[in-house]
Amino acid sequence: MYERTSPCDLYDVVYILDNPPGLLHFEQTHELFKRKCSVKALSVPTVQSLAARAYSDEELRSEWVNMLAHQLPDLPDLDTLLGRLAELLTWIEQPTVVSPGRALTPTPVHAGESSVGLAGIRYWGGGVPLETIRFAGANRLLVEFMYHGKLRLVEPYSLRRAATGNILLYAWELDSHQIKAFKVGEISGLRSTHTPFTPRFQIELTSSEEPLAIAATSAGHQPRSYTASRTRLPSRQLKTGPVYVFRCPYCGKEFRHGKNDAKLRKHKDAGGTWDCPGRRGYYGITLSPR
Repeated sequence: MYERTSPCDLYDVVYILDNPPGLLHFEQTHELFKRKCSVKALSVPTVQSLAARAYSDEELRSEWVNMLAHQLPDLPDLDTLLGRLAELLTWIEQPTVVSPGRALTPTPVHAGESSVGLAGIRYWGGGVPLETIRFAGANRLLVEFMYHGKLRLVEPYSLRRAATGNILLYAWELDSHQIKAFKVGEISGLRSTHTPFTPRFQIELTSSEEPLAIAATSAGHQPRSYTASRTRLPSRQLKTGPVYVFRCPYCGKEFRHGKNDAKLRKHKDAGGTWDCPGRRGYYGITLSPR
Protein backbone atom coordinates (compact mmCIF):
# COMPACT_ATOMS: atom_id res chain seq x y z
CA MET A 1 0.00 0.00 0.00
CA TYR A 2 2.92 2.34 0.73
CA GLU A 3 4.44 1.83 -2.73
CA ARG A 4 1.43 1.69 -5.04
CA THR A 5 -1.79 2.37 -3.03
CA SER A 6 -4.06 0.18 -5.17
CA PRO A 7 -7.65 -0.60 -4.10
CA CYS A 8 -6.83 -4.22 -3.27
CA ASP A 9 -3.91 -3.10 -1.06
CA LEU A 10 -6.07 -0.73 0.98
CA TYR A 11 -8.85 -3.31 1.35
CA ASP A 12 -6.41 -6.04 2.41
CA VAL A 13 -4.65 -3.84 4.95
CA VAL A 14 -7.90 -2.77 6.63
CA TYR A 15 -9.30 -6.32 6.55
CA ILE A 16 -6.17 -7.91 8.03
CA LEU A 17 -5.84 -5.33 10.80
CA ASP A 18 -9.50 -5.67 11.75
CA ASN A 19 -10.06 -9.44 11.64
CA PRO A 20 -9.90 -10.89 14.15
CA PRO A 21 -8.84 -8.27 16.69
CA GLY A 22 -5.74 -9.18 18.65
CA LEU A 23 -4.41 -11.70 16.13
CA LEU A 24 -1.33 -9.71 15.14
CA HIS A 25 1.69 -9.17 17.40
CA PHE A 26 2.29 -5.51 16.70
CA GLU A 27 5.74 -5.36 18.30
CA GLN A 28 6.96 -7.95 15.79
CA THR A 29 4.96 -6.41 12.95
CA HIS A 30 6.52 -3.04 13.72
CA GLU A 31 10.06 -4.43 13.47
CA LEU A 32 9.30 -6.36 10.28
CA PHE A 33 7.81 -3.27 8.70
CA LYS A 34 10.92 -1.22 9.47
CA ARG A 35 13.15 -3.96 8.01
CA LYS A 36 10.98 -4.19 4.90
CA CYS A 37 11.25 -0.43 4.36
CA SER A 38 15.03 -0.67 4.74
CA VAL A 39 15.29 -3.44 2.14
CA LYS A 40 13.13 -1.38 -0.23
CA ALA A 41 15.20 1.76 0.46
CA LEU A 42 12.11 3.55 1.76
CA SER A 43 11.94 5.82 4.76
CA VAL A 44 9.57 4.56 7.48
CA PRO A 45 6.41 6.67 7.08
CA THR A 46 4.43 8.24 9.88
CA VAL A 47 0.86 7.15 10.38
CA GLN A 48 -0.49 10.45 9.10
CA SER A 49 1.73 10.54 6.02
CA LEU A 50 0.74 7.02 4.99
CA ALA A 51 -2.96 7.70 5.59
CA ALA A 52 -2.71 11.01 3.70
CA ARG A 53 -1.02 9.28 0.76
CA ALA A 54 -3.93 6.84 0.49
CA TYR A 55 -6.58 9.53 0.97
CA SER A 56 -5.19 11.79 -1.76
CA ASP A 57 -4.48 9.07 -4.32
CA GLU A 58 -6.68 9.82 -7.36
CA GLU A 59 -6.17 6.41 -8.96
CA LEU A 60 -7.30 4.71 -5.76
CA ARG A 61 -10.61 6.53 -6.00
CA SER A 62 -11.08 6.13 -9.74
CA GLU A 63 -10.33 2.39 -9.68
CA TRP A 64 -12.07 1.46 -6.40
CA VAL A 65 -15.20 0.13 -8.09
CA ASN A 66 -13.48 -1.18 -11.22
CA MET A 67 -10.97 -3.32 -9.35
CA LEU A 68 -13.03 -4.59 -6.41
CA ALA A 69 -16.76 -4.55 -7.20
CA HIS A 70 -16.61 -7.84 -9.15
CA GLN A 71 -14.62 -9.57 -6.38
CA LEU A 72 -16.86 -8.79 -3.39
CA PRO A 73 -20.56 -9.44 -2.67
CA ASP A 74 -20.86 -5.82 -1.48
CA LEU A 75 -18.23 -3.14 -1.92
CA PRO A 76 -17.47 -1.22 1.30
CA ASP A 77 -17.46 2.55 1.06
CA LEU A 78 -13.98 3.87 0.26
CA ASP A 79 -14.16 6.96 2.47
CA THR A 80 -15.29 4.83 5.42
CA LEU A 81 -12.20 2.62 5.09
CA LEU A 82 -9.95 5.64 4.65
CA GLY A 83 -11.46 7.24 7.74
CA ARG A 84 -10.46 4.21 9.84
CA LEU A 85 -7.00 3.77 8.35
CA ALA A 86 -5.00 6.10 10.63
CA GLU A 87 -6.40 4.46 13.78
CA LEU A 88 -5.61 0.98 12.45
CA LEU A 89 -2.02 1.99 11.62
CA THR A 90 -1.05 3.33 15.06
CA TRP A 91 1.28 0.33 15.54
CA ILE A 92 3.71 1.91 13.03
CA GLU A 93 4.62 4.49 15.68
CA GLN A 94 3.28 2.91 18.89
CA PRO A 95 3.36 -0.89 18.62
CA THR A 96 2.25 -1.35 22.24
CA VAL A 97 -1.06 0.45 21.73
CA VAL A 98 -4.05 -1.89 21.83
CA SER A 99 -5.74 -2.29 18.45
CA PRO A 100 -9.18 -0.64 18.15
CA GLY A 101 -11.08 -3.92 17.76
CA ARG A 102 -9.33 -5.57 20.68
CA ALA A 103 -10.21 -2.67 22.99
CA LEU A 104 -13.93 -3.35 22.54
CA THR A 105 -15.79 -5.58 24.97
CA PRO A 106 -16.99 -9.02 23.82
CA THR A 107 -20.60 -9.46 22.80
CA PRO A 108 -22.78 -10.03 25.91
CA VAL A 109 -24.19 -13.56 25.80
CA HIS A 110 -26.04 -15.93 28.10
CA ALA A 111 -24.42 -18.66 30.20
CA GLY A 112 -24.06 -22.03 28.53
CA GLU A 113 -23.63 -20.65 25.01
CA SER A 114 -20.51 -21.44 23.01
CA SER A 115 -19.01 -19.27 20.32
CA VAL A 116 -18.92 -20.51 16.74
CA GLY A 117 -17.34 -18.88 13.73
CA LEU A 118 -17.68 -19.24 9.98
CA ALA A 119 -15.53 -20.96 7.43
CA GLY A 120 -17.51 -20.58 4.25
CA ILE A 121 -18.73 -23.61 2.32
CA ARG A 122 -19.05 -26.04 5.24
CA TYR A 123 -22.16 -24.15 6.34
CA TRP A 124 -23.91 -24.15 2.98
CA GLY A 125 -27.23 -25.95 2.81
CA GLY A 126 -28.60 -24.58 6.07
CA GLY A 127 -31.10 -22.28 4.36
CA VAL A 128 -29.43 -19.04 5.55
CA PRO A 129 -26.37 -17.57 3.78
CA LEU A 130 -24.12 -17.48 6.84
CA GLU A 131 -21.13 -16.48 4.75
CA THR A 132 -22.97 -13.22 4.12
CA ILE A 133 -23.04 -12.60 7.88
CA ARG A 134 -19.30 -13.23 8.13
CA PHE A 135 -18.57 -10.93 5.20
CA ALA A 136 -20.76 -8.13 6.55
CA GLY A 137 -19.27 -8.34 10.04
CA ALA A 138 -15.69 -8.45 8.76
CA ASN A 139 -16.35 -5.40 6.59
CA ARG A 140 -18.44 -3.51 9.18
CA LEU A 141 -21.58 -3.49 7.02
CA LEU A 142 -25.16 -3.67 8.28
CA VAL A 143 -27.26 -6.70 7.37
CA GLU A 144 -31.00 -6.89 6.95
CA PHE A 145 -33.39 -9.84 7.07
CA MET A 146 -36.95 -10.87 7.81
CA TYR A 147 -37.55 -12.25 11.30
CA HIS A 148 -40.93 -13.06 12.81
CA GLY A 149 -42.73 -11.02 10.17
CA LYS A 150 -40.59 -7.89 10.53
CA LEU A 151 -37.70 -6.50 8.50
CA ARG A 152 -34.66 -6.13 10.77
CA LEU A 153 -31.61 -3.94 10.18
CA VAL A 154 -28.75 -4.99 12.45
CA GLU A 155 -25.03 -4.82 13.24
CA PRO A 156 -23.76 -8.46 13.22
CA TYR A 157 -21.39 -9.44 16.02
CA SER A 158 -21.37 -13.09 17.00
CA LEU A 159 -22.74 -16.56 16.33
CA ARG A 160 -23.45 -18.72 19.36
CA ARG A 161 -24.64 -22.24 19.91
CA ALA A 162 -27.30 -22.33 22.64
CA ALA A 163 -27.70 -25.22 25.08
CA THR A 164 -30.79 -26.22 23.05
CA GLY A 165 -28.62 -26.66 19.96
CA ASN A 166 -30.02 -23.57 18.22
CA ILE A 167 -27.54 -21.33 16.40
CA LEU A 168 -28.04 -17.71 17.45
CA LEU A 169 -26.94 -14.53 15.70
CA TYR A 170 -26.16 -11.84 18.26
CA ALA A 171 -26.68 -8.46 16.63
CA TRP A 172 -27.50 -4.89 17.58
CA GLU A 173 -30.93 -4.02 16.18
CA LEU A 174 -31.10 -0.38 15.12
CA ASP A 175 -34.84 0.02 15.68
CA SER A 176 -34.84 -1.34 19.23
CA HIS A 177 -31.41 0.09 20.19
CA GLN A 178 -30.28 -3.12 21.89
CA ILE A 179 -28.36 -6.34 21.36
CA LYS A 180 -30.60 -9.27 20.46
CA ALA A 181 -30.23 -12.99 19.81
CA PHE A 182 -31.89 -14.13 16.58
CA LYS A 183 -32.41 -17.82 15.85
CA VAL A 184 -30.62 -18.43 12.57
CA GLY A 185 -33.17 -21.06 11.50
CA GLU A 186 -35.96 -18.46 11.62
CA ILE A 187 -34.15 -15.82 9.55
CA SER A 188 -35.10 -15.34 5.89
CA GLY A 189 -34.07 -13.02 3.07
CA LEU A 190 -30.78 -12.11 4.71
CA ARG A 191 -28.46 -9.79 2.80
CA SER A 192 -25.62 -7.42 3.52
CA THR A 193 -26.05 -3.72 2.80
CA HIS A 194 -23.68 -0.96 1.70
CA THR A 195 -24.23 0.91 4.98
CA PRO A 196 -21.19 0.89 7.29
CA PHE A 197 -21.33 0.84 11.08
CA THR A 198 -18.90 1.53 13.91
CA PRO A 199 -18.68 -1.58 16.15
CA ARG A 200 -20.01 -1.37 19.72
CA PHE A 201 -18.58 -4.81 20.61
CA GLN A 202 -15.89 -7.13 19.34
CA ILE A 203 -16.89 -8.79 16.09
CA GLU A 204 -16.51 -12.54 16.57
CA LEU A 205 -17.34 -13.89 13.14
CA THR A 206 -13.96 -14.62 11.61
CA SER A 207 -12.51 -17.53 13.59
CA SER A 208 -13.65 -20.57 15.50
CA GLU A 209 -12.20 -23.54 17.32
CA GLU A 210 -15.05 -25.88 16.43
CA PRO A 211 -17.00 -26.66 13.27
CA LEU A 212 -20.58 -25.53 13.03
CA ALA A 213 -23.31 -28.02 12.13
CA ILE A 214 -26.49 -26.36 10.94
CA ALA A 215 -29.72 -28.26 11.43
CA ALA A 216 -32.67 -28.09 9.05
CA THR A 217 -34.36 -24.70 9.03
CA SER A 218 -38.03 -23.98 9.38
CA ALA A 219 -38.22 -23.59 5.62
CA GLY A 220 -37.27 -27.23 5.24
CA HIS A 221 -33.77 -26.79 3.87
CA GLN A 222 -31.56 -29.72 4.74
CA PRO A 223 -27.81 -29.57 5.36
CA ARG A 224 -25.92 -31.25 2.59
CA SER A 225 -22.36 -32.40 2.19
CA TYR A 226 -20.55 -32.98 -1.07
CA THR A 227 -18.20 -35.79 -1.98
CA ALA A 228 -17.16 -35.40 -5.56
CA SER A 229 -16.23 -39.05 -6.11
CA ARG A 230 -19.65 -40.24 -4.86
CA THR A 231 -21.89 -37.72 -6.60
CA ARG A 232 -23.89 -39.09 -9.53
CA LEU A 233 -25.19 -36.43 -11.91
CA PRO A 234 -28.08 -36.65 -14.37
CA SER A 235 -27.16 -38.25 -17.69
CA ARG A 236 -27.36 -34.94 -19.57
CA GLN A 237 -24.67 -33.55 -17.26
CA LEU A 238 -22.41 -36.58 -17.48
CA LYS A 239 -21.58 -35.62 -21.06
CA THR A 240 -20.41 -32.14 -20.23
CA GLY A 241 -17.64 -32.95 -17.76
CA PRO A 242 -17.23 -31.30 -14.36
CA VAL A 243 -20.04 -29.21 -12.93
CA TYR A 244 -19.10 -26.13 -10.87
CA VAL A 245 -21.42 -25.32 -7.98
CA PHE A 246 -21.85 -21.66 -7.03
CA ARG A 247 -23.98 -20.32 -4.21
CA CYS A 248 -25.65 -16.92 -4.15
CA PRO A 249 -24.38 -14.90 -1.13
CA TYR A 250 -27.77 -13.21 -0.72
CA CYS A 251 -30.44 -15.91 -0.89
CA GLY A 252 -28.37 -19.09 -0.64
CA LYS A 253 -29.64 -20.61 -3.92
CA GLU A 254 -27.22 -22.95 -5.70
CA PHE A 255 -26.32 -22.77 -9.38
CA ARG A 256 -24.55 -25.47 -11.34
CA HIS A 257 -22.38 -24.23 -14.19
CA GLY A 258 -20.58 -26.12 -16.91
CA LYS A 259 -17.57 -23.85 -16.54
CA ASN A 260 -15.89 -21.99 -13.70
CA ASP A 261 -17.90 -18.78 -14.09
CA ALA A 262 -19.27 -17.09 -10.94
CA LYS A 263 -21.78 -14.90 -12.80
CA LEU A 264 -25.37 -15.73 -11.78
CA ARG A 265 -28.52 -15.28 -13.83
CA LYS A 266 -31.41 -13.19 -12.56
CA HIS A 267 -33.35 -15.24 -10.04
CA LYS A 268 -35.71 -15.21 -7.09
CA ASP A 269 -34.79 -16.34 -3.58
CA ALA A 270 -34.91 -20.03 -2.63
CA GLY A 271 -38.58 -19.66 -1.65
CA GLY A 272 -39.46 -17.88 -4.89
CA THR A 273 -40.96 -14.85 -3.12
CA TRP A 274 -38.63 -11.94 -3.95
CA ASP A 275 -36.18 -10.90 -6.65
CA CYS A 276 -32.67 -11.56 -5.40
CA PRO A 277 -29.96 -8.94 -6.17
CA GLY A 278 -27.16 -11.52 -6.15
CA ARG A 279 -25.26 -11.65 -9.44
CA ARG A 280 -21.97 -13.31 -8.45
CA GLY A 281 -21.76 -16.54 -6.52
CA TYR A 282 -19.31 -18.12 -4.11
CA TYR A 283 -17.52 -21.11 -5.60
CA GLY A 284 -18.41 -24.22 -3.63
CA ILE A 285 -17.32 -27.53 -5.13
CA THR A 286 -16.62 -29.24 -8.42
CA LEU A 287 -18.81 -32.28 -9.03
CA SER A 288 -17.04 -34.86 -11.15
CA PRO A 289 -19.34 -37.30 -13.00
CA ARG A 290 -18.75 -40.97 -12.34
